[in-house]
Amino acid sequence: MTPSAYYMKMRLQAARRLLYQSGGDIAVIASRCGFKSGAHFSRTYSRHYGIGPSRDRQRKWRQTERPAGSAY
Repeated sequence: MTPSAYYMKMRLQAARRLLYQSGGDIAVIASRCGFKSGAHFSRTYSRHYGIGPSRDRQRKWRQTERPAGSAY
């Protein structure tokens, strides 16, 4: 892995943590993680994780809201 690819991976992981842990605006999270535009961040995030940042956050929050032992 090239240094730039490693750095991008670290930035995306930091962004994902912030998405999961906060209700902060995605553009602000993108900026905090070094992305100059929300559009570039969303595109890069989608390519890396296979899902956009908004949908990924929603999916994660739905998973954590389920009661223990639920089957849905």
